[in-house]
Amino acid sequence: MKEKKVILYAPTFRKDESEMQKAVEQLSISLKDDQILVLKLHPLSKLNIDNLKVLLTPDFDSFDMLFVADALISDYSCIIYEAALLNIPLYFYNFDMYKYTGVRGLAIDYEHELPGVISKDPKKLINAIENTTYDFDKLDKFCKNM
Repeated sequence: MKEKKVILYAPTFRKDESEMQKAVEQLSISLKDDQILVLKLHPLSKLNIDNLKVLLTPDFDSFDMLFVADALISDYSCIIYEAALLNIPLYFYNFDMYKYTGVRGLAIDYEHELPGVISKDPKKLINAIENTTYDFDKLDKFCKNM
């Protein structure tokens, strides 16, 4: 029996990672006792995370990590499509959406097409993972529309 729920956080790569450090810290602070945050950074990331509540996985790729994840938190990364096909609940941490969409833009209607809680508030995401029944019908619809 698993002791902790594995929450995989796989954020999109950003050239400016200044806000990412704080984002990871805020997620880790919000964790419940029965959860663990596994951080899968992009291979080009230079972020240095020194946090006992965060497990780093440099020896495994993102896809491998999906097979142990109970939930995925991402932002604008394409990993959401693989996770959706594996029926993993998706949550979206868009703490820098104002900046990201201004520079890069998005290929989907973020607020209406994504099948999970979308929030800038890490506590809201962690609480949703812990306390909300996930809408797998919406996830299935998302998969069919990919």
